[in-house]
Amino acid sequence: MFGKPFIEKENFINTSPEKADACNVCGLRFNLNSHSLLDSKVKSCVCEICGKSYGGRSSLMRHMRFHTKERRFVCESCGRAFSDKSTLLRHFRIHMQERPFTCESCGRAFTDRSTLRNHLRSHTNEKPHTCEVCGKAFTRISGLKFHLEYIHTEKKPYECEICGKAFNKKSNLKAHAVIHTKEKPHACEVCGKTFSSRSKVHSHLRTHTNEKPYPCEVCGKAFKNSSDLKVHVLTHTKEKPHACEVCGKTFAKKRNMQTHMYTHTNEKPYACEVCDKAFRRRNALKKHSLTHTDERPYSCDICMKSYQRNFSLQQHLRTHTDEKPYKCNICEKSFSRNSVMKKHLSVHMKESPMFKHGNNPKKHLSILTDEKPFSCEVCMKSFRKKYNLQQHLHTHTKEKPFECDVCSKTFSRKDALKRHLSVHVIELPSTEIQKNVSTNCE
Repeated sequence: MFGKPFIEKENFINTSPEKADACNVCGLRFNLNSHSLLDSKVKSCVCEICGKSYGGRSSLMRHMRFHTKERRFVCESCGRAFSDKSTLLRHFRIHMQERPFTCESCGRAFTDRSTLRNHLRSHTNEKPHTCEVCGKAFTRISGLKFHLEYIHTEKKPYECEICGKAFNKKSNLKAHAVIHTKEKPHACEVCGKTFSSRSKVHSHLRTHTNEKPYPCEVCGKAFKNSSDLKVHVLTHTKEKPHACEVCGKTFAKKRNMQTHMYTHTNEKPYACEVCDKAFRRRNALKKHSLTHTDERPYSCDICMKSYQRNFSLQQHLRTHTDEKPYKCNICEKSFSRNSVMKKHLSVHMKESPMFKHGNNPKKHLSILTDEKPFSCEVCMKSFRKKYNLQQHLHTHTKEKPFECDVCSKTFSRKDALKRHLSVHVIELPSTEIQKNVSTNCE
């Protein structure tokens, strides 16, 4: 397919000891004149496809599997395939929880030496891989490749014949094509759920095994699939390659940018087939759909208790592992859930005379910590309550959902409508005003 995969230079062998030649570099005598290649580090086998050179035929043949996509070595635990045995053995350490390479600076351990080497650059801030286009530097070659692929590469030669969407890889086009055919021939042997590709089955299986075979080379955090790892890497590089064309806000994930666009168009493309309720995000629809089916796809392998969300399963698993990642800043007591830790904090707050919200510790805690978890994706203003964020969004969409039943004037906020109704207080009895507020604010 690729023609002759290597170009091998001649090696001359002297079978007669008396004719053995001396090496010009180290002075030793060898029957094999090609020994000099080892001293001068000349690589004798060159790949005709990419030009990369190797010291021997076997090394070149291993490299050729990268071009042919041949992956003969399959992991018996998860089904993932590799082009050479050494990579498979390194991968198998993930299943064995084996991390023999330890960083002397921070104590973090890794499955292989190259990952440790890349991690060490996070301490030295060394960035040896530079983009020739824009000059940005990276600690890892994979980071540079990812940057080139998503930032500078605009060539997308593979186009879908049905919808016209283009891709930079043929494999991505094939994966996209099943969206139109709706074909899902590959089933999970554990729960029976079907998928469009075998790779998606392997990825899904990790929800049952909780396996995370893709570790970050910088911080060691592991992920269930490579796409999540790629997105995580951007947290280290601080790259946000996807920009909103309306307001210019940038995002690390393309799908987050696309979802953000709906705040400008007020579009909700994901509709429930049962009750027609619509959502901006696909995962919000999935979560909502479970309220109709009562399906609980995430099951604990230890006690078999099942959950609707993977997040709930992960929280439950801590009851078996006794893991308590949430720590109280006042007494340093640890908890398995963030919500339990916040509830615990109310004990300290009630002991303090500064605690004014005795009946509402959660409200007091948000004021104390100045926590505002709900952020507007248009202007980045943040709020303590989701309801306040939703009302604020009306200022961007110009939507005024609160209407006065007396004069039909509309308002973007409920409290603005209430203030306005005082204008009509002389004209209407108080019971009628209260009725108007209740009707428009449901």
